[in-house]
Amino acid sequence: MKDKWFYMKDKWFYIAILLGCVFVGSILTQGFSVNPLTGFATKELHPNRSVKVDFFVMSFCPFGSQAEEILKPVYDVFKNDVLFEPHFVIYSNYQSGFPNYCIDEENVYCSMHGISELNEGVRQLCIWQYYDEDTWWDYVGCINSECSSANVEECWSGCAVKTGVNVNKIQTCLDTEAIDLLSVDKALGDSLEVRGSPTLFFNGVSYQGVRSVDGYKQAICSIDSSLSGCSEIIESITSEVNGGCEV
Repeated sequence: MKDKWFYMKDKWFYIAILLGCVFVGSILTQGFSVNPLTGFATKELHPNRSVKVDFFVMSFCPFGSQAEEILKPVYDVFKNDVLFEPHFVIYSNYQSGFPNYCIDEENVYCSMHGISELNEGVRQLCIWQYYDEDTWWDYVGCINSECSSANVEECWSGCAVKTGVNVNKIQTCLDTEAIDLLSVDKALGDSLEVRGSPTLFFNGVSYQGVRSVDGYKQAICSIDSSLSGCSEIIESITSEVNGGCEV
């Protein structure tokens, strides 16, 4: 009986330790998951928000950059209630293929403005995955204002340092996770029949309205008018724009 008691006591002791480790681990990684390819913690992308904006761009499509500039003040006002998630427009068998336009020899993952644009798209997906949303917007704002497809391979690291992004971490992500990240965006883009940059969806519905701060705000508030941002006036230095990059 004594031996059985000690066995049971030891058993519950180890169970308690295990549960404690799980509990502490859940606190330390709350809102995060661990990518098995790199060991880095990644943020969960689906918090409780009533509206989701999916926007598809190319990292050096000028119209996509303009759309991001217009969307940024809307994000600033609604970021606690709306999830703004970036995606990239991916073509297959585009132009001369690998290595000038496509990242893989099978020519499945390609970008309109060349491999530098595709690489930058992957870096932005990596930053979105491993950093908070404010950091992503800060980094993209820097890229849009300071870099081009011609110099981004040298320029991007400066924007990373300025915005608190670990250069080695993002380079590792580009080297090891590019296909995984691009495959998700390509599958989603294909399912939604995305053909060009920019293309936006509000709660899964294609946005066909005016490309302006007020247009984006109205699209959000038409879904949930109770959001506090709906009563705010959002200033923008960018007027309505048109056009896009599309094959």
